[in-house]
Amino acid sequence: MSKKKRNLRLYIVGAVFVLISMTLWGRLVQVQVFERVRYGKLAKTQGYVEKTIPAVRGGIFDRAGRPLALSVHSCSISISPKEIDHPDKVVDVLAKNLSTSKRDIQSKIRSGKSFVWVKRQCSLTKDVQRQLRSIRGVGVHREADRVYPYGCTASKIVGFVGHDSKGMAGIEAAFDAELRGEAGWEIVQQDGAYRSRGYHTYANQPPRNGKHVFLTIDARLQEIAEMELEGAVKKTKARAGAVVLMHCKTGEILAIAEYPSAQSRSGKSLADSLWTIRSISCVFEPGSTFKLITAAALLETKKVRSFDIFDGEEGRADMDVA
Repeated sequence: MSKKKRNLRLYIVGAVFVLISMTLWGRLVQVQVFERVRYGKLAKTQGYVEKTIPAVRGGIFDRAGRPLALSVHSCSISISPKEIDHPDKVVDVLAKNLSTSKRDIQSKIRSGKSFVWVKRQCSLTKDVQRQLRSIRGVGVHREADRVYPYGCTASKIVGFVGHDSKGMAGIEAAFDAELRGEAGWEIVQQDGAYRSRGYHTYANQPPRNGKHVFLTIDARLQEIAEMELEGAVKKTKARAGAVVLMHCKTGEILAIAEYPSAQSRSGKSLADSLWTIRSISCVFEPGSTFKLITAAALLETKKVRSFDIFDGEEGRADMDVA
């Protein structure tokens, strides 16, 4: 090979390396200088995730501090079907730990949606939560479940909340802003598989828990009033009944019982008229309600006795007006 051809090859190889180097440097300048803001936002979006830290909803208590509504920590499980790599494995793990049928989970994975709830407000151990968080496409969300220690006692008064912890009826709805509190947040680093377990938290804002609400209601008297009212309505075969128990000196309401009443706090019963407290919302005829005042005055002045009987003349009387 002649010296001239050898030099030509060297020039060609050198030119190729120079061209490649210039291309790389040009691309580097483009990314680092001209598109720095765009790629910075993209890196922040892919490398960090902002998570909501739910606030603990305030409790509802009776006059003696007995809990009528409390919040307990729970978690909800979701899936992102498009991110799941091994559907069969995910189905087996979720069905085992969530006590959910495999067929139900499979249908949700095949739904093609970007986000699907698998189970809301369930109780899982920390080990199970860590296991589920390590699976790509499975999300574990911290939530606070609402419990009612006295069951359906004072259900109309206390009300209930929906899955989003929003008050739907009763005190839960009337004082929702005070009870709800304010959720916090945290910015967490995540890996290429969008998992954030074990990664550094860069910033956070702690949640502000909700305030407690104390009622004048006495839970024991409320239970007695509801039980006695139900028995009286059934015995007399009446359509409905109501009892309002008041502290005469202070005017505090100690119990409000109505029958029939809602027996479930399901969100489906929100439109049910049984959630309406008729003793408060309905208008009563003044003449009928004032009879209580007249009777109380007569008993207090001892003009009549509690066992005296009066002829009501079937609601009609002839009056001789001069």
